[in-house]
Amino acid sequence: MKRALKVLVCTLVIALSSCSTKKEDEKTSGENDQKVDNAEKEEQKTAICLWEKISIRDAASSKGKYLTNVFLGEEIYLLGEEKVDESDNKKRSYSKVKLQDNTEGWIQDTFMAKNAYGAAVIEESTIHKRPDLLTATGRQFSWGNFVAVLDESKEWIKVKGKPLGGTWFEEGWIEKKNISTFKPDIAYAAMWQRAMTEKDDKKREEEIQKLKQNPALRESIFFSDQKAEKVTKQETSINDLYECWFQQKESDLIDESNPKGYLSIADKKFHMFQEGTNGILDYYGQQGLLYCITKGSNSRYEGSYSMIEAIKNYTGIDALQNKYDPSDAGLKFKYINPEVVKWGYNNMIPDPESYIFGVKCKTIYNKMFKRFARLMVQSYSYLTVQKNIENEAEEYKNKMESEPYFDAISYLNTKYGPGRPFDESVSTYDEYYGMTSQVAIGFWLRRYIDGSFDQLYVGLNKLMRKYDQEWYEKYDQG
Repeated sequence: MKRALKVLVCTLVIALSSCSTKKEDEKTSGENDQKVDNAEKEEQKTAICLWEKISIRDAASSKGKYLTNVFLGEEIYLLGEEKVDESDNKKRSYSKVKLQDNTEGWIQDTFMAKNAYGAAVIEESTIHKRPDLLTATGRQFSWGNFVAVLDESKEWIKVKGKPLGGTWFEEGWIEKKNISTFKPDIAYAAMWQRAMTEKDDKKREEEIQKLKQNPALRESIFFSDQKAEKVTKQETSINDLYECWFQQKESDLIDESNPKGYLSIADKKFHMFQEGTNGILDYYGQQGLLYCITKGSNSRYEGSYSMIEAIKNYTGIDALQNKYDPSDAGLKFKYINPEVVKWGYNNMIPDPESYIFGVKCKTIYNKMFKRFARLMVQSYSYLTVQKNIENEAEEYKNKMESEPYFDAISYLNTKYGPGRPFDESVSTYDEYYGMTSQVAIGFWLRRYIDGSFDQLYVGLNKLMRKYDQEWYEKYDQG
């Protein structure tokens, strides 16, 4: 009996051991299979599409048969084959890829970021040349921008993408805290960027509404963020302001050297803008943006002195610094608040592809405001590269404070007029109109004195990269 009991116990022990071993083997086998799957995934290289609707073709050429397209932010698999197309005397690199539905084809390398991953910009981010605050470029990625992450370094990430409102890619370092890698956020940003590039106002609003009603994106940080509504309203509001400006502005004089080169808008004809900042903000009381800001509101705009209140009511920011005192007879100009400048370049530069009275903003810039913007770049460069801006501003300030009736225009014409301080090929009407190179230099000198110099250049840089990037980069390099 005892012997039979021992045999039974041994049998049970062996059986249990066998089951345990079998389970362990199955577990080990499963873990090994998982490791194999993970290894295969790691070996599978991917890329992120950086442009909306890029064609996939059956050959490494723009003449290849169209198969389908990929969308901004879409992840694609790299199959390891690369070719260069030189059929039209232009070298274009292509890679063979596979999509999520197993479609295989060729895509142009320019429009994707290899071995990168997608991210969403959740706070406005300045682009830096290197992971160092001292290397800021003045260019930015906006809230809601989709970007591809190329590299990381501590609290920084290197990204590439097309800024909202931009025309081409930007690449550089931004602070890691300003992005999200949560999938719903990434999807929302890519779809938001797609919606905001829609030229037709009605279609853009339809795309935004689809985005808001998409239940798959409810967990996104953007879903409940009120910035989306603000940005949409802001774009309409900005263009409404500029429509008001054109309605109030009188048609200018005909450029005899280019009588047909006018801009026809709001049933008026305009040529290249020859005035300064006052011509935009405050022109004879009722022909400037400040008048348009207060039009239809409870505020009243009655000229230069009331512009302080008008700007504060519209932006929520004091237009001038506390040091400004209208009763101070020794102060020859107003000290601009750098914060209101920052607000301006973040909110008042319209999308180049948007329209005002049926005319594209980029066309308006080219036919009307190009001279003004380029002159501001040239004068800034002259003071910071060819001259010592600190010394020039100090001399200007000393003259201003020491002379009871300081004539700024005479001073500027005498000091900077002879010999043309820089190339003025873009400003041909100096003899007859107010915005000369000397006046532009004076503007920058005053801004250096009041402390708004840096923020104004950030805004100018942003404007030029949106509207005049090719000229701007060539001038900057020259």
